[in-house]
Amino acid sequence: MRSCAGCGLPTGSTRRKWCSGRCRKSQYGRDCERCGRRTDGSNGRAASARVCGSCLQGDVPRRDHLRERWPTVERMWRAGATSREIAAALGISNASAKDYVKRMRRAGVDLPYRAQRRKAVAA
Repeated sequence: MRSCAGCGLPTGSTRRKWCSGRCRKSQYGRDCERCGRRTDGSNGRAASARVCGSCLQGDVPRRDHLRERWPTVERMWRAGATSREIAAALGISNASAKDYVKRMRRAGVDLPYRAQRRKAVAA
């Protein structure tokens, strides 16, 4: 049996050079320009990133700016506004307004549910 050219594990065949496509594509990555770790090469050698995901996370702005709208959403929701009305007031889509409510509930904000949940019918 042959060993994988990337990770060294057995390939399960005498003809296969790589154990998986993922292992083969990992060889296309580069060394990160900031920290030296290996970058993702799953899009091919030419398209591999110059900076690893960990270093890139520092460059990407956090989504904390979305919390600036939370007081407005909470106030309008408690006043009985629908998600469509909230969306129109904030200039966002209806789905985004619903997503705000969902995220706020996950974060621990006590927002009341509007529709009564259906109870299971006993068979």
